[in-house]
Amino acid sequence: MKHVEKLDEFVAIMAERKLSEAEAREFRALLKESPESLDRYLDHCALDTWLAASQEDLLTVLTRIDSEAPRNDLAFVETSRKPQAGIWALGGSIAAAIALVISFAGREGDQTSEVSTVGESQKSRSAIERATRPEIASTGEPVLLASVSNDRGDADPWKSIQSTGSVQHPSLKDKPPVTVSAQEEIKFNRDIRPILSETCFHCHGPDEHGRRADLRMDTLEGATMDLGGTRAIVPGDVEESEAWWRIISDDPDELMPPPESHLVLTDEQKELIRRWIEQGAPFEGHWAYEQPEAVTPSSKLAETNAIDGFIHDRLQQEGLDFSEEAAPETLIRRLSFDLTGLPPTRAEVESFLASYGEDPESTWQHAIDRLLASPHVGERMAVPWLDQARYADTNGYSIDGGRHMWLWRDWVIQAYNDNMPFDQFLTEQVAGDLL
Repeated sequence: MKHVEKLDEFVAIMAERKLSEAEAREFRALLKESPESLDRYLDHCALDTWLAASQEDLLTVLTRIDSEAPRNDLAFVETSRKPQAGIWALGGSIAAAIALVISFAGREGDQTSEVSTVGESQKSRSAIERATRPEIASTGEPVLLASVSNDRGDADPWKSIQSTGSVQHPSLKDKPPVTVSAQEEIKFNRDIRPILSETCFHCHGPDEHGRRADLRMDTLEGATMDLGGTRAIVPGDVEESEAWWRIISDDPDELMPPPESHLVLTDEQKELIRRWIEQGAPFEGHWAYEQPEAVTPSSKLAETNAIDGFIHDRLQQEGLDFSEEAAPETLIRRLSFDLTGLPPTRAEVESFLASYGEDPESTWQHAIDRLLASPHVGERMAVPWLDQARYADTNGYSIDGGRHMWLWRDWVIQAYNDNMPFDQFLTEQVAGDLL
C-alpha cells in the first residue's frame, strides 16, 4: 500500500507542475518495481483518455461503435463493438472518475468546491489530464479511446499487456543507445523483430484470435498483403508503405501503436524500420532454421584467436579499441572464476605470478589447461542447465521423502567434465531411461 500511496503523491504533484529530474527517476523506479503502482497508474491513463473527450465526443464514439460494421482495411483499431459494452464501459469510467475526484478532494482542498458533478468538473478534469498524461494537456488534443473492448469482451487489453512487464509508456522509457551504424545492414531477427514483437505483435502477430484489421506483421506474406488497395509494407518503397505513415502520424486516430496502448516507438526504432523497408524489408525465420553463413574477421588478431578478431572488428566499427591488458593477478582471478566459479588459491596465484613474468603466453595456456582438468569445471558449467530444469535437492519443508535427483545432477556434471558431445548429451537428456 505504501507504493500505491506514493504513486498517488506523484500524480498529485504532476497535476500542479512538471516532475523534477530526481522525482522523475524515482517515479520510473516506483512503476518498474511495484506492479500495483503500475496497475494504478495505467488506470489513471485509461481514465484520462475518457476524460480528455467531451460528452458529445463520447456519444459520437458510442454511436459509431453501434452503427459501423467491421472493416477489412488498414484501420488497425477495430470500431465494431456491441453497444452494451460501450455503455457499460462509459458507465464504469464515469464511476471511476467520481471515485478518483473524491480521492483527490482530500489533497486538493481548494479545488473541492469546484467538483460537484463529473459533467461540470472541467478544472478537475484538466488537473487529471496533466497528472496522468502530461502530453495530452500540453497539446490540447484529446485522444478518444475507441477500443473499449475486443471481440471476446476483454476490457482494455492494453492494461493486461502492460501489467505483465512491458514498461513502454513515454514517461517510463529511457532513450536507448543506437546499436546499428548507418553503414551496417539491418537484420530482421536482430534489429526489427524485437521492435515489432514489443509494439505490434499484440494485435498484428501470430495469434489469430487477437489479430485486428486482418493484418499480420510477423510474416512477409502478411505484411505485404493487399488490404483494400494498401499494403502495410511495400519492400523497398517507404512512401507506399502504409505502416510507415501510421508510425510517424500526428493523428492519434491513425498513429501506430495507438496512444491508448501506452506503447511508443523511439526515433531510433523508427529509423531502423525506415532503413529496413528501404533495404527491401527482408524477413527471416526462426534463427534455428536459418542457414549459417561463414564470416571471416578482417583483423589480424584472427590468425591467433578468431574470437578476438570478431571483437576487434566490431570495436573498430564503433571507433573503439581493446582495453589495456589486466594485471597478472587479475587475469588468474578472472580465469578461475570463469571456468570453475571459484577464486584461485594463494598458492595458485603465487605460482602463476612467478611464471607469468618469464613466459606470459605459456603460463596463460598452462593455467587454462589446469583449470579445465578440474572437476569443478563440470560443476560450474552444469549450473545454468540445472537452473533451467528447476533442479532442487529437496522438495521443501515437511514433504521430503526419498529423493534421488542428485544422481541426475551428478550425471550432468560428469557429462561436462567428460566433454560429452552436445548431440549425445541432448539425446540422453530427452530419452533418459529409454536408451
